[in-house]
Amino acid sequence: MYKKEVDGFNRKNYLSKKAQITVFMIIGLLILFAFIFVIKLSSDIKKEQLAEVQETVLSKMFRKEAFRIFVEDCLSDELERGLFLIGKQGRLWSNQPGGSRRFEEGVSGITYTPNDEEGRIFYGITREDYLQHENAYPCDNESFSPEFCMYRYPNTKAGYGRLEVRSSTIENDLRRYLINKTEMCVKDFVMNNVSNKAELEPGDLNLEFNLLDEGVDVKVDYPLKLKLGTEEFFQLSKFDFFYPTKFKVLLDSAVVFPLMMDWKYIDFNYSRETLESSSFTYGNEISVRDCFPFKDYFKCSLNLQQDKYTSLGVEMSKESLPNGDDLYSFKTASYEVINSPQRYEYRLVRQNRAPALDYVNRSECPTAGYDYLVILNDPTELGWINASLFSVDPDEDKLSYGFEGDLKQEGNKLEFKPLVKGWLNVTAYAEDEHGVRDWQEVRILVDREIKLNVSLGLPYNFKVEGQEELVPYSELVKDGFFFASKEDPLFINVKLPEDSPVAILNQIKLDYKSKEDNFTIALPYSEKENCLSLPWKEGLAGCDLNAYSDEEVKNWPSRLTDEWFTLPYFRKLSNEGTLNLSFSVNYCAEGLERSSTVDLSVKECLPHVNPEHPFPSPYQDYKLSEGVFSQEEIDPLAATHSCCSPTFQIYKKEDNVECFVNPVPGCYGKILGYTLTEPVKFKGLVLEQQFVTCDGIRGNTCNGPKEYKLWEEDGKEVLQCGTKGVTGCEGIADRCEGQKAWSVIEADENGKAGWCSGTMGCSNFCSSEVVYTGPEDSSYFPSNFTNTLAKNKRVTSETGFDFHCGCTPEDNEKKYKCDSNFDGHFEGICTTGAKCTEGG
Repeated sequence: MYKKEVDGFNRKNYLSKKAQITVFMIIGLLILFAFIFVIKLSSDIKKEQLAEVQETVLSKMFRKEAFRIFVEDCLSDELERGLFLIGKQGRLWSNQPGGSRRFEEGVSGITYTPNDEEGRIFYGITREDYLQHENAYPCDNESFSPEFCMYRYPNTKAGYGRLEVRSSTIENDLRRYLINKTEMCVKDFVMNNVSNKAELEPGDLNLEFNLLDEGVDVKVDYPLKLKLGTEEFFQLSKFDFFYPTKFKVLLDSAVVFPLMMDWKYIDFNYSRETLESSSFTYGNEISVRDCFPFKDYFKCSLNLQQDKYTSLGVEMSKESLPNGDDLYSFKTASYEVINSPQRYEYRLVRQNRAPALDYVNRSECPTAGYDYLVILNDPTELGWINASLFSVDPDEDKLSYGFEGDLKQEGNKLEFKPLVKGWLNVTAYAEDEHGVRDWQEVRILVDREIKLNVSLGLPYNFKVEGQEELVPYSELVKDGFFFASKEDPLFINVKLPEDSPVAILNQIKLDYKSKEDNFTIALPYSEKENCLSLPWKEGLAGCDLNAYSDEEVKNWPSRLTDEWFTLPYFRKLSNEGTLNLSFSVNYCAEGLERSSTVDLSVKECLPHVNPEHPFPSPYQDYKLSEGVFSQEEIDPLAATHSCCSPTFQIYKKEDNVECFVNPVPGCYGKILGYTLTEPVKFKGLVLEQQFVTCDGIRGNTCNGPKEYKLWEEDGKEVLQCGTKGVTGCEGIADRCEGQKAWSVIEADENGKAGWCSGTMGCSNFCSSEVVYTGPEDSSYFPSNFTNTLAKNKRVTSETGFDFHCGCTPEDNEKKYKCDSNFDGHFEGICTTGAKCTEGG
């Protein structure tokens, strides 16, 4: 029972404790809910407060019209400031809002007013910046040093310096400037009209800037993010405004377009007079619109923006600075550029540029390393250095010229005659009044002399009236008028120039021209001095008459006509011809030709005289020395040309003129009507002389018919018996050999005398008596009488002759005189028995 009580008590206790725990839990939950409520209530209160602030902020921010007006007014003011700043400096510098170009003294601009941040003025045109070769100016690059682009006025492609100012340059400066100022204007509005605690985070600003003739049109899209406390607010703001201004008109008509012209055309004079003109004139290599020919180029006209320029009432001034730069100022009338009575001024500087020196050249060949070609001792202008410098200064400065280096000369002309070949390096320059120059390294090649000489020669001698000595061909032609013939070779002495270090031989040729004939021969360049023999069958040979054989000389006329000789030759007579040696070479692409010419007449023949060989072909081998003939082989052309008339400078072929007299006698028996009788022929007994006459066909051969006459001694014909062994001498009485025909022969060692008689007075030796049957009363007839009488009467036998051998019965009857002792005295009479009474 006790235990039960105890258990009951414990159970009550337990239930009581359990109830307490439940109460505590409920109370805890109530407290938690109360805390949460309080926090929630506090949060709601703050949110209400923040909402009130947000409502205030948004109400302020959404006053868009006021915001737009503020920003646009701000930007308009800043645009004016930007225009003023650009006008004062030319453009914006990199340390200024909107600027991108860094200021470098003398490079990008100059300091015009020291200690003034806005006194730094921009270069509208600068000198060209070359890395290595300043004298490449005005070429686009430095390639092909030292000739570069071989500049020559007028050149409209090079550009003179560097153009630094363009419409886009100024427009971009202003655009960047307004972008910078847009951010400033928006920030200023927010800080002053929203909250100075607000944080502004601008987005990517998009500003459209259009520079128009009527003004500036600006459109801005500006996404804004505003952060105030922990809250962020976003708004896309748009601004646009139009600022009326004629800034672009001023920029185009007074600055950009004239600067472009001044950079491109060296003739352009950037001056007030030019800008107030409707157009300007410039030189051009080609003809474009509004051009006319002038000298070796074209003069062209280009319109300017006169109407725009004059509409602004611009007052232009140009100030030359001490360093040669030019400061330009353009002031417009009031309210034209800025909405203000204040006149707007735009300034810029043009950097002093070098004069543009024309490329100094003559027959240039840069690939061969020279700009100026001189041919030593050339008779043309190429024999001299005669260089003239020409330059135009793009800044209208006064210029001076000069030459330095191997040849020094002040002024724009260099005249010099080189005396030796070789290379000369000369610096030619043009310098303006401020010491800025353009120059060229002129490489002068003095090439070897193109010395040509053509002369004609022959180893011929001529008999000239009034002169005892023979005159050589060279003496006859010393006055320069040469002659040749159709039937003789011609030796052409050619002298060619030495090799050139640069020139390429093109052709050497020999031209003959006359009214009647012409031909051309290409010559080799194997030797600088050579003698060419024309005509020739196997090419050009040395000048030697021995090169022509007897057969060639014999067949000369026919060989010439059938072109057996491969080289042309004179085939027609001419009194006025020329022989021209021309030598042409190429200096790069330019050809150069020099020539040497001689006057030439073509004769029928040439009356060459060779005293040692007096007979022409085919008898040329007879040599006469001290009155004695011998045989010596000689070229047929070298012997005397007996059939050519020696009349000076006429030289015609002759016929029926004795051209060969055989120096060796013979008993030919061929004297027509005398030693040669028809139809009966007999062997020759008396000495005859063979001779040949000219045939009238050629002057250097003796090809007429062979003729015969009695032998001559001391220039007189003699009737003389031949000698055994001499050509044709047969049937001659022994005692009569070598004796005069019909002559008395004195007694020999046997005391036997006699008289040569018989045929031709040579075939019989008469030892009895000589009978005279003629009409003469004289009784004395010496040997020379009977010989002369027989010769004169052309006696061939005793028949019909006044003398005969031995008394005959008829002689007895007629009592003819006789000579039996052969003393020439016919003191005897033929008597009975055919005996001569003389001596008996």
